[in-house]
Order: sequence, then C-alpha cells, then structure tokens
Amino acid sequence: MSDPYAFDADLPALPLAFDLDRVARLFAEQWPAGGGPVTISKIKLQDTKYQPHARCVTTYALAAEQDGAARPTIGVLEITPAGAAHRLYNSDTKLPWLAQATDPEVMRAHFAALLPGTTIERCTNAPVRYRPNVRCVFRY
Repeated sequence: MSDPYAFDADLPALPLAFDLDRVARLFAEQWPAGGGPVTISKIKLQDTKYQPHARCVTTYALAAEQDGAARPTIGVLEITPAGAAHRLYNSDTKLPWLAQATDPEVMRAHFAALLPGTTIERCTNAPVRYRPNVRCVFRY
C-alpha cells in the first residue's frame, strides 16, 4: 500500500507545508533572531506556489510572542528535493529594502518627509501580504 502523504516523490518533505502545528513548532524551535524563547500563538497559511518535482514555497501569517511582546510576521517555508528550509520574510535577499520598511523609526521619518508640517509621533507596522522575492505589503 502506498503512503497517502507521499504527494510528490521528489519532494518528500511536502506534507510538512500543510501541517500547521509542525510548521509553528519549526519556527518556534529555530527562531532566527536572538532574545528569549518564542511561541507561535497563531499561524495561518497565506499562499502556496508549487512546482511539481521541483519546489514548493509556502508563506504563513504568524503571531510570534517573545519576551512578553507579540508581533505579527510572515514565515516562509521552501521545500526542494534537497529538503526544507524556513526563514522570515524580512531576510529576503531579493528585496533588500525590507530592512528599512520594517523599521518603525525609518518609516516614521519617511512619512514625515512625505507630509510636511505634520508631526508623526510614532509608527507601527505589520506585514500584510508577502510574495517571496517579488513584493511585500505593509500596514503602517
């Protein structure tokens, strides 16, 4: 009898992309930033791009809690014949401006420059939608 979870013989890790509990644990256990332990309190599948026998790239809306603070972010899981790799959206090397776009102080100054005579006391941001290597939409 064949394995019902063996969707693609060339991508044996493919079932991981759709197991939200396992993906949340993967991000929590191997969080890329420093600080205290991370808990993923919410995870939602956002998008999947699947190329049979070659790769599957899936994005997830995550709520990450660390050191008593919760923040929204987007996680990326890429599965290739070599295995699975995960990262956060803001480490996308094809979108080098993401570092600035995720910095509230940089964006506060940017918005202040766009709106002369307006005082912007603070700025918060949250990633809304992300397409790896192509674009990212923020809410400020």
